[in-house]
Amino acid sequence: RPDQPAFGSKVAHSELYYESNSKILRGATRVLNELTGGDRYTGGYVSLSPADVGHLLESYTGGVGRTIIRGFDTVARITSGEAPDFDNIPVVRRFSGEATDYNTWQTFKENSEIVEDFERARRERNIEYLKSNRRLLPTVALYKNTGKRISAIRKRKNLSESDKQKQILATQKSFNKRFRELRQN
Repeated sequence: RPDQPAFGSKVAHSELYYESNSKILRGATRVLNELTGGDRYTGGYVSLSPADVGHLLESYTGGVGRTIIRGFDTVARITSGEAPDFDNIPVVRRFSGEATDYNTWQTFKENSEIVEDFERARRERNIEYLKSNRRLLPTVALYKNTGKRISAIRKRKNLSESDKQKQILATQKSFNKRFRELRQN
């Protein structure tokens, strides 16, 4: 979240956000602050930054949570008369524009979380989850091999940091493509 303003009045935590933070979360944290006795400048009993809440939601819910937040945020922006950000519209964002390094990394992270959830279900012997997601089984080996390849790239001393980053992104892009193919089978 952004820091308190360097000059002028301090604001409640519910007012500390970036424009890219969800409008829904901004409104929800503002209302929560006001309901617990706060206002724009003083925090109520519960005064949370929308940026912090968004980070927690995305951390605990993974790709599904990000998709839900993006969907609600898109609706909120459209209903308030703003033009929608195509990079924020679920499903459409996958087809608009070209894959940037960040998109590659973000997709890799989301796919990794899916594999880690599957592995957690295996450790916990969650038979119901494993049955309904059995297509993920081949992705486990792919994920482990990709992790080893990325680790080996990072350890190479004969490559510049820029070249390492390019190779890591290429490895992640390859993982993402193969992951998508395995899930569709």
